[in-house]
Amino acid sequence: MFKNWVIVSLAFMPYLGWSQTGPAGIGASDGSSTLELWLDIDKGITTTNNTGSGGSATDVTNWADQSGNGLNMTGAGTAVPEFITSFVNGHGAMQFVQSNFERLNLSNTITSITASDNRTFLYVFKFTGNLNNCEIMGPSSGESVDYGTFTVTNDRLRLRNGANNAYSAINSVTQDAWHVGTLSKNGTAVNAWNDNTNILNTTGTFLDWAVSNAYDLGAANFSGRSFQGEIAELIIYSTSINTAQRIILNNYLAAKYNITLSASDIYDEDNAGSNFDYEVAGIGRTDASNIQSDSRGTGIVRILNATDLGNDEFFIWGHNNGALLANETSDVPAGVAARFARVWRVSEASSAGAAVDVGSIDIRFDLSNLGTVVITDLRLLVDSDNDGVFSDETPITGATSLGSNIYAFTGVSAIANNMRFTLGTSNATQTPLPVELVSFTVSPLEQERKVEVKWTTATERDNDYFTVERSADGYIFQEVERVQGANTTNTKQSYSILDAMPFTGLSYYRLKQTDLDGNYEYLGIRAATLNAKEQIVISPNPAQDLKFTIHVTNPGEHPVYVKVMDTSGEELYARQYGVNEIQNNEVTIDLPATTPGMYILQVILDDSVYTEKLFIK
Repeated sequence: MFKNWVIVSLAFMPYLGWSQTGPAGIGASDGSSTLELWLDIDKGITTTNNTGSGGSATDVTNWADQSGNGLNMTGAGTAVPEFITSFVNGHGAMQFVQSNFERLNLSNTITSITASDNRTFLYVFKFTGNLNNCEIMGPSSGESVDYGTFTVTNDRLRLRNGANNAYSAINSVTQDAWHVGTLSKNGTAVNAWNDNTNILNTTGTFLDWAVSNAYDLGAANFSGRSFQGEIAELIIYSTSINTAQRIILNNYLAAKYNITLSASDIYDEDNAGSNFDYEVAGIGRTDASNIQSDSRGTGIVRILNATDLGNDEFFIWGHNNGALLANETSDVPAGVAARFARVWRVSEASSAGAAVDVGSIDIRFDLSNLGTVVITDLRLLVDSDNDGVFSDETPITGATSLGSNIYAFTGVSAIANNMRFTLGTSNATQTPLPVELVSFTVSPLEQERKVEVKWTTATERDNDYFTVERSADGYIFQEVERVQGANTTNTKQSYSILDAMPFTGLSYYRLKQTDLDGNYEYLGIRAATLNAKEQIVISPNPAQDLKFTIHVTNPGEHPVYVKVMDTSGEELYARQYGVNEIQNNEVTIDLPATTPGMYILQVILDDSVYTEKLFIK
């Protein structure tokens, strides 16, 4: 239909990176593309109980950037939002209280946007309070109030242009409802969309948005303009993304957070009774200048090279969050020994939801860390009659290896609108695709100041050992303990360890499984919260000028051993303080020069070990 579409797309589409591992497959998550900032509520949240200032156990101190640029958001002062788990469609949310002026600082992110710069902002948000002058993102303290993005005034979305004026949107925002907001600045053109419906299309003169302290998420420096409500995701591109990319991103966010789009709601595999709303990504085209032809997202499936991708045609997919384990042995066709529990489903449709045909496609699977793979064993399974069953289908063979554990099926034409697909193996012994996990739990033991980690497997193949890892932020993990596996068994196995040095507040635990040949996979992440005891208090935290004080409630006649490490476990400071050095139940720590950020503080008193997160400005 469009023989020269590749040439056209290269001429008109802004470069977003070829790895396409960003949200919905738009841009790359390794810092190489125009994906500038990505805050995902499922990743990189660091919380503290903030004992010294009376905060709760869910106060947020850091929200790690997933774009690969390392632009983490940090708590701005003592008033920070709270992280709430399982708040929207099984995902958490960041909750801001307007009267508390709660915010996260974007100081390393956007320090200046000139009048000629282009940007795209996407927010998932819910307003719950006074919608008059309520800003999702605004300038930090000490800056002009003229640069707010997605300001809400009298229930209307608007953008301030840096001249104490605003471009106001034309429709109202529904209070107490989740929305996907998109804002695009392309030269002098300004557009805004609420739930993918265009609500602002105008042009105007912009002043340079030059600020010394950049922006705060959730607040502005003007009384009454702080944000009131919840934010679940924030994505910023340093370009004006094209129409096809915007539509795909809106469908990804709508599926993830169970939001109904009011325009171009293409992906319907997330509707009630379907729930294929995990790691949604897509390709599509609105016209010759607006194309997304290669996407992967955060999952293991990459789709590209559609041979007949026409105007207003999209191919969007997501999965059911089934395990990446070939443990399904009953619902498989003849010649297939087992298949993944994870199943993907596709919406191949127009912006109005009508079925289309984008031609044949290439499907690539990244099977890194999934054990040994014999390429001739791989089978692509497609539920061609759309009855939810694979056992009556004909497996697709002919996989090729592209290196680096990437395996491809090329020229696939069997997948159509609403169909399911998955990956199987014809030999579960030599290509087991490996450990079947039944359960994985973590439980805080308040009295012992420990965390119990337990897991159970149904089957194991060539399993050498498990590794339990711990993290303060869900991003950087340290090994806690290794546990010997059962090699090969079809008998249920149960394992457990006690972590004697968990963090006070929130700790993340990751379970890693390693085969006899050295291949490994991660089996999941769990979180446990250990409430603070009054035994020790750190003040101030964040430390000022590398100095802070540890108050010990009842040291008795015992020395205090203090150790400070970075998040990788490298020791920065270690010293034992004798009984005569503890004055008024306090010891003062003066750290050597180091870079600002989060560190791990361990205090050993008598037979007790206290582990806290220490922040250094």
